Amino acid sequence: MSVRSELAAALTAGLHKQRYTVIDVPRTLDELSPSRRIVQLYREEIQPNSNAMGNYKEQFVVWVLSPKKDQPAAEDDLEEGLYAVLGILDSLDWLTWTRASRANHVTGAQAYKIDLTLFTKKE
Repeated sequence: MSVRSELAAALTAGLHKQRYTVIDVPRTLDELSPSRRIVQLYREEIQPNSNAMGNYKEQFVVWVLSPKKDQPAAEDDLEEGLYAVLGILDSLDWLTWTRASRANHVTGAQAYKIDLTLFTKKE
């Protein structure tokens, strides 16, 4: 199982299935369901690593998107989603999230972008 798949599995297992859809590839999103947040993740960069923590330093991005159009409702929805995702990420000892920033996703949806760093070994 790839590290991307492991991350997606951890998020899928930890998030309420009726309220979230987890997507583990950088693809165009169809119209957002009005009742489900989208959590999208993908690897953004991989570099050789020169220390003993692993052979590769990998950068992942996790997006938390709200389907809400109304700004106050979207903010409340995003905060709830953000803290749910951060709680899961904090429980994973094989990665570190370095920043969560408010951003507009390419779809135009209100979102938070979470930057992750992890170290992996050659298979």
